[in-house]
Amino acid sequence: MKTTEAEFDLFKAEFLYWIEKFGCMSWDVIFDWSDIGAEHDAEIRPDLEGRSVIVSLNTDVSREGQDGIKFLALHEALELLLTPLRRLAQSRDFSMEWLNSEAHVVVNTLIRLLSK
Repeated sequence: MKTTEAEFDLFKAEFLYWIEKFGCMSWDVIFDWSDIGAEHDAEIRPDLEGRSVIVSLNTDVSREGQDGIKFLALHEALELLLTPLRRLAQSRDFSMEWLNSEAHVVVNTLIRLLSK
């Protein structure tokens, strides 16, 4: 299904809503609406050191309607929340202290959201 400008606007608004809820507002967010290939409906390309992220919505997606677009935005916001853990998994400077610290960020975010 081809995405519309209204769906791209919804995607952006939903993504920003969720990263605010997740406490990820220190990221500089750049949105992109383009053909990112058939493998992905949406994706993020984070730069952890620069605290910037390109958030892309494909011009052609498999999920339909507002619920599908909202799902994609939530999915990508969760990907951003987990970015530090992913980076840690790839790091040669791995430490259990760092892993525990990053895991607690995610746990505390989920507790805050789920306990309301």
